[in-house]
Amino acid sequence: MTGIVGGTASKPTIDGMLDSLYREDWYSLERRSSDAFGLGVAHHGRKDPQSGTIHCGDRVLGAIYGVVSNAAALPWTSAELLRGVVDSPDAVLPKLEGPFLIAAMDRETGTIRVATDKAGSRPCYYTDGDGFHFGSELKPLLEGVSSPTVDRQAVSDLLLLGTVIGEKTILEDVANLPPATYLTYADGTVETTRYWTPEAREDRGEEYVRGWIRRFEDAMDDLIGTVDGPTGLWLSGGLDSRVAGATLRRLDADFETLTYDNGLQGDNEVAPRVADRLSVRHRQITDGMGSPDEFIESIERCVDCNDAMQSWAYVPALSFMFHGLADTADVVMEGGTFLGEDVWSHYLENDVSPEETLYRKRKQLSAERVASIVPAIDDPRRSLRAEAARTSGDDDARRSCDAMRRFYSYLHRRSNVIQRSQVGTRSISDGAVLSHAVDMPAELRMQTVPGTDGRVPLGVPPIKLHVTRALDMGLDEIEYERTGVAPARSYWLHAAGFVGKQLANRFTDDSPGPYVARYRRNERIRSFIDGLVDDARDRPFFDGDELLELREQLSAGESANLTPLAAVVGLELWLQRHVDPLERSAASQSVPASTR
Repeated sequence: MTGIVGGTASKPTIDGMLDSLYREDWYSLERRSSDAFGLGVAHHGRKDPQSGTIHCGDRVLGAIYGVVSNAAALPWTSAELLRGVVDSPDAVLPKLEGPFLIAAMDRETGTIRVATDKAGSRPCYYTDGDGFHFGSELKPLLEGVSSPTVDRQAVSDLLLLGTVIGEKTILEDVANLPPATYLTYADGTVETTRYWTPEAREDRGEEYVRGWIRRFEDAMDDLIGTVDGPTGLWLSGGLDSRVAGATLRRLDADFETLTYDNGLQGDNEVAPRVADRLSVRHRQITDGMGSPDEFIESIERCVDCNDAMQSWAYVPALSFMFHGLADTADVVMEGGTFLGEDVWSHYLENDVSPEETLYRKRKQLSAERVASIVPAIDDPRRSLRAEAARTSGDDDARRSCDAMRRFYSYLHRRSNVIQRSQVGTRSISDGAVLSHAVDMPAELRMQTVPGTDGRVPLGVPPIKLHVTRALDMGLDEIEYERTGVAPARSYWLHAAGFVGKQLANRFTDDSPGPYVARYRRNERIRSFIDGLVDDARDRPFFDGDELLELREQLSAGESANLTPLAAVVGLELWLQRHVDPLERSAASQSVPASTR
């Protein structure tokens, strides 16, 4: 994908690191090196000229991968901003908004600083075993790891959550830089600092919904200013993308909407009507899966892009992402997931701990099942506790909201690397929006069925209905796909509609989802996936019999949850392609390796 690499590296090393990144023919490459440092950036060139720039001054060599969306309102040039990141990161970084990864290197002091944005929209991995190197992918860092070892806790994360969370990666000697964090490399050591936490709202007298719309609109307005070419917006039958589209329309932005076929009939019916109401061009993607061979190739390319740090089952319309998206738009906007589904009201009202909130909301398998598949891990929830310990706030409610926002950087933001390999991307990474979302009142969040201990949702958070109505663009008259009821109608009609649709689907619709259906029905795809699972069963960190049972349950229709198995398949594929060759090379030189 497009990306960034750098560190204490000479020009040949930077060239090799750039060559290791996922690549498309149209990418533009920039690189700068000095005696002590090197930087390289791969970007979309004329498709997205503002996203990915290197600056080389007398003292500071630096790069902004992505965009600082509020740059026009700041008192610094790009060069001054990068000097500020080196000299005063705690003062400068909290003032920056937008989706970015920033690197700044001081030739005089030998200090390197690398910073993620407030939402963690760009991955950053690093290693300091032989000098210091960082990159937006794992592959460029492999040469600096003498004996790559798979991190068992990361494997546990993949099965439990479908993604790796926290500061770990799938390799023990390579770390991940979390959101809103900068690292400092100086005198041969690395230190990380969280530079921003969500702030309590200062204007509590302002009506919450109006405050949300104002902040969201300001953030989208800043993002629009960083885009030069044709812009797309994913549009479903839901309300989040509808709100994003309405906001762009209110800002008089030039964009078109895209909907892919995800097996939900409501999306295909509702999205064109929303686009028509917005008076924008709409494009319906009718075949997001492609042929079997195209689908398999897309899985392989997906794993190369995200380094198996996340299950490929999370990425929708995989084939279209690699065989169509680049011809559709130069930049794709994402509205974000800020409308009350992150932490449900029950968790806040009952003071459920951040660890338990993350576990209940995001687990793909039970902790007990994961421990049986990865026997070296006695506590799969250890990663959740570690993430909860990094949160801010005086009570469990606020800490749970902070933890979930951070989790989205490991989930939704990480899946964006697939889109970013083909087009520029823009997502909300604005401190005012993030803080406001954390402070959302419990009564506006997802409500749950009484007597279910918060486990059964009522289908739509009230905040979604309130925002859609307040935008006053007629979009509240078009039914919401999930409930079959227009947002203009009462909340309880939506709750009843959601429950009714769930009951109807249980008795009339046994569709397992497009990816699972292809696995069960297509021999070519099934053989590809089964073969990789068989290979993974030989890895020492898996219990082969438990892994086989997981696959057989999916194949037999006893489970429709592909996410954990897809994570295993991706991990095995990535190890075979990028780590096992290093192991064979080390073995030929009589140097022990430990990937198995």
